[in-house]
Amino acid sequence: MKDKNTYTQSELLNIMQKYNSTDRQIIKTNLQEIKKIYNFGNVDIVKDLSHKEEKVKSWFNKANPTIPLFEDALGLAVHYGFDIIELV
Repeated sequence: MKDKNTYTQSELLNIMQKYNSTDRQIIKTNLQEIKKIYNFGNVDIVKDLSHKEEKVKSWFNKANPTIPLFEDALGLAVHYGFDIIELV
């Protein structure tokens, strides 16, 4: 039985393309909701995944266009147990 968060290479490529073509504000909004649902915050991301605080803050600042790179977003999904597709 396939784990719900296990994807083939082709599926992962499609998810990556969808992520990269999704409006940044949608990703920021979804990431904010995911933080609430899965109960983690910016400090947790900095501590758990060794990201710089300024970088993480920029992901949640609506005025800043920066979003996590797909690799960083996938790392968040794996570490905090959500499906990467929830971001798009």
